[in-house]
This record gives sequence, C-alpha cells and structure tokens, in this order.
Amino acid sequence: MGQQDINIDLNDNLNVYQNTAQDCIVTTRDKIELVLIKTEKALSAKNSWMTPLGLVITCVVALASADFKDFIISSSEWKALFIISTIVCCIWLFRTLVIAWKNRKKGNIDNIINQIISESKGD
Repeated sequence: MGQQDINIDLNDNLNVYQNTAQDCIVTTRDKIELVLIKTEKALSAKNSWMTPLGLVITCVVALASADFKDFIISSSEWKALFIISTIVCCIWLFRTLVIAWKNRKKGNIDNIINQIISESKGD
C-alpha cells in the first residue's frame, strides 16, 4: 500500500485522521457499529460458562455434604429438587461451553479488524 494523500473538503461534521506510516482503514461509524454488534455475542460467550459452572459446583457440593431435613417439603423432595437443579445446570454449562468453543476465534481483535476491513470494501 503506497503512501497517498487524502484530499477531502472538510466541513464541521467530518473528521479525518491520517497516519501514513500504518495501514489506514477509512470507514463510517455505522459500519463499525454493525461489526461490533455482530461480534458482541462471540465476545460475551468467552465468560458465559462461569455462572453455570459455579452453580454446578454448588449443587454437587450440597448433594454430597447436605443432610436434607423436612422444611416446608419433605427431605426426599429437597434432595430431588437439588438433583434436578444439578442436571439443569449441567445442561446449561454444556450448552455455554459449546457456544464458547464455536465462538473462540470470532471474538479476537484480529477477527474484528478483518470484519471492519471487509465491511469497508463492501464485501
């Protein structure tokens, strides 16, 4: 990419930043917003598995160490409730791990920059 001057008539609503020693990406704010919206799910998926993991650990420890007593419902119902909760949390954990694995390469900075360049080219 050769060094080129950007010749644009500037008005009060347009700011142009030029750094000719680097690769320059000229795009609009709305295109960057669209790329960030598309990658938001991938970025948030990186840590989404932590909550279900914490709940699975809590339920397993409770099942292993608790001596369930009758309180509002019977002790066997309390135990069944914790077993069902553990199963549901395990399913939730598995689902979030699968989503995090599928999005592991989509949430990095290089991928976002490549998407911005792709949007700028009109691909």
